[in-house]
Amino acid sequence: MKFKKDDFIIQYLAKNSKTSILESFLTEYALVLTSLDTDLRLSVRGHDFTYILWMYISSHSNKYKIKYCDFETYLLNCIEINKYLDSVTIQELLAI
Repeated sequence: MKFKKDDFIIQYLAKNSKTSILESFLTEYALVLTSLDTDLRLSVRGHDFTYILWMYISSHSNKYKIKYCDFETYLLNCIEINKYLDSVTIQELLAI
């Protein structure tokens, strides 16, 4: 699977009737890229990871054909939350 960034941006803007802002969009996009870590894997959100994992497993396995929403639910159910209750992140979430 190869992500075609330029095609995606043009199609995204066209879908929203915003092709006239392509130049300024690309300028802003370049600025955002400079603020990201050089290793983009460190910028992936959790839901991105589960979707990519599901796509990989689905495309490489005839045994595990499952809808994405079910896959995400099953994956989240596998997390042993008790192991993480003392972590700072979980404590901050629980305080909200």
